Amino acid sequence: GLSAMLARWFATDLPQPSLLPLIGGFACSIIAMAGFCLPSVVRAADAPVVRVLRRDLPASQASLKLLLACGLLALTALLVWLTRDLLVAVLLVVAVVAVFGLLSAVSRGLVALASRPSGERWRRLLSGIKRRPGSVTLQIAAFGVGLLALLLLAIVRADVLNTWQRQIPPDAPNFFLVNIQPDEVPSVRDFFIDREIGFRSLFPMVRGRLERINDTPVADMDFAGKRNEWTIRRDFNLSFADEARDDNPIVDGQWWQPETTEQLLSLELDFADELGVEIGDVLHFRVAEALVSGRISNLREVEWESFSPNFFVVGSPATFRDSPASYITSVQVRDDHGGFVRELVSRFPSVTVLEVGSILERVSGIMNRAAAAVQYVFLFTVFAGILVLIAAVLASRRERFREAAILRTLGASRQYLRGTLGREFAVIGLLSGVLAATVAAVIGWIIVEQVMDLSYHFNPWLWLTGVAAGLIGIWTAGMLVTRPVLDQSPVDVLRNQV
Repeated sequence: GLSAMLARWFATDLPQPSLLPLIGGFACSIIAMAGFCLPSVVRAADAPVVRVLRRDLPASQASLKLLLACGLLALTALLVWLTRDLLVAVLLVVAVVAVFGLLSAVSRGLVALASRPSGERWRRLLSGIKRRPGSVTLQIAAFGVGLLALLLLAIVRADVLNTWQRQIPPDAPNFFLVNIQPDEVPSVRDFFIDREIGFRSLFPMVRGRLERINDTPVADMDFAGKRNEWTIRRDFNLSFADEARDDNPIVDGQWWQPETTEQLLSLELDFADELGVEIGDVLHFRVAEALVSGRISNLREVEWESFSPNFFVVGSPATFRDSPASYITSVQVRDDHGGFVRELVSRFPSVTVLEVGSILERVSGIMNRAAAAVQYVFLFTVFAGILVLIAAVLASRRERFREAAILRTLGASRQYLRGTLGREFAVIGLLSGVLAATVAAVIGWIIVEQVMDLSYHFNPWLWLTGVAAGLIGIWTAGMLVTRPVLDQSPVDVLRNQV
């Protein structure tokens, strides 16, 4: 079903299904069961008879530690297999352990609050959590992780995309013109001036490949894992200019004097860090059949979000004097210039026009569809969280039957018991929603502030949605599962206990 939906959304033919996903899913389930279930099954053979007959005796702590260790080992093995990256797998396991540790700490804090001598109503509200801290921690973690995944995709993803779109200047160019030949530059400039279409400048562009850094061939250097490895290894765009640009501030070194005869280079700051070079180093580029060299004169920051033509490497005119070049520029065309593309292409057939606005809308649409498709997948995560919640409630149902029978024998009504259970599940749902929303907000902040280097705005709907989903989901599932507790006769329960 998901494959059919994706094919329809993305208008593409997907490969025919095979048995490999079935085998992979079967292997995943076997590894998971081996890590999380097999230790308990093996441990059952050595369980003392007294432990079986008297369920009130504590379990072996060493066995529980072994169970956790096996589970984490299985989880790590699965992640290594699926991600093909040991470091990523270990980081994910650490993150999972950290989340569960946070949830456990919050649950223990609630138990401590419930044990305080003051606040009878507050103690009654948290009485169920006080009696079952381990089960409550599992319930909060199970549902919280699934809810976290959905919040990240449904709200944080949209916030990140909106934040990025807000960074685009209102006067940002919406058309790029490439492959302008040198002899066409004056005519293209006049074309824009006559039609009152604003443009920054026409920038020369030279295609080249980095061959050596100082005396070391690039082929002998290790750039594995570098962000710009694809640029370092392939042909990329170079440029040259007499004067520095206002939107490319110099952060180290000095720009060259106009009409200098020296072969000098200006590098984008992050790109220089990726290369591991500094001012004074010499870079050698293969341009066409010639080897062009230049000494690094300065480092600059580039405003990539300006949607103007930018380059990792800019040289002095003397550096690329004899290199073949074409020109590139960007313009903002108003709605009343809708026919300019047709007229431009008719006058300059060799010029390639790229409409950035349409590309951005297309990319945004693909991202939204992809996120929606992934949301359907993560719905299974929420369902899995609900199943774990139900399993945790069922595991404590024997104890709940006994508690309900004793309370009803002492005069408690069904309404009182229903209210007690409802408050317990409401608090668990509230905690799950708040924690999931908080972690999702922190992840969104990290992505926007630390990775994208933008300004992140926290969305209050994130917490409202998380709390509402947690309250409704956990309260509904918990009340449905514990309904037999309210319907069971106290006499039958007490007789069975005896």
